Parts: sequence; C-alpha cells; structure tokens
Amino acid sequence: MEELELKFELSAKFAKVPPQFSIYNNDDLIYPETSVTDRHTAQLTVVVKDQPNNKFIIQRFNHDQRTDQQLVLESLYVDDIDISKILTKGRYYPTYPEPWYSQQMAQNVTLPEYETGALQWGWNGMWQLEYTTPFYDWLLKNA
Repeated sequence: MEELELKFELSAKFAKVPPQFSIYNNDDLIYPETSVTDRHTAQLTVVVKDQPNNKFIIQRFNHDQRTDQQLVLESLYVDDIDISKILTKGRYYPTYPEPWYSQQMAQNVTLPEYETGALQWGWNGMWQLEYTTPFYDWLLKNA
C-alpha cells in the first residue's frame, strides 16, 4: 500500500446553479460532495491498494439541465508533483439529459460513451483516471 497526498484544483462557470462534485478512489469516497462557486482546491491523503487496476474518479453533478454550467479540472498534484499534463489520459463519461438524448438517438445521432482528454465538463457525469501501483512506476511510464 502507498499513501499519496492529492490536491485537485477545480474551477466553475455557471449562470444560476453551481456545479458539485465528489471524489473517489475506486469505490471509496475520499472527498465529500462539494459545490464550486468560483475556484476550489480539494486536498486529501489517500491510501492506494496494491492491485493492478485503480482509478481516481470525480463525480460531477447538480446541473439543472437548463442553464449554462461548467466544472473544470485545472490541475492535479500528487505529493506536490504537478501531473496535470497526463490528465488528458482520463475519460469523461457524460450523463446525457433527457429528453435531449432520446431526441438525438431518434435522429440517428450517435453520442460518444466517453470523451478522452476532456477536462471541462458541462453535463453531469464521471471523470476517471486509471492508474496502477506502485503509483510512481505508473507515473514514470505515463509522464
């Protein structure tokens, strides 16, 4: 097991309702539900398990489906090392709103299951960055 100090820096743009997020390491909630009204830094310590497949997850929610709203992942630091340049390896899985999603499907518009490299999220959804342990071996291979 490894202990990592994480610092997620996020910002928000919205018309009426601020976006919210929570952070998970695999299935474990590591940062609680939080609203972002301008900028927010989520600092935490996490113990990562020695297993082949791990992922940091940011669950993005609270979009009212009517007004403009963006949540942006500005940077991520691990033990004070800026790993922002590899954040684009993450995938964002949007939750498309209804009835818009059904209308798009009826018009034979295929919407992607996920977006690679997306760090600005308008729709509700989930961003995932997969990693392996030991973490620093993975970081050296992906930096």
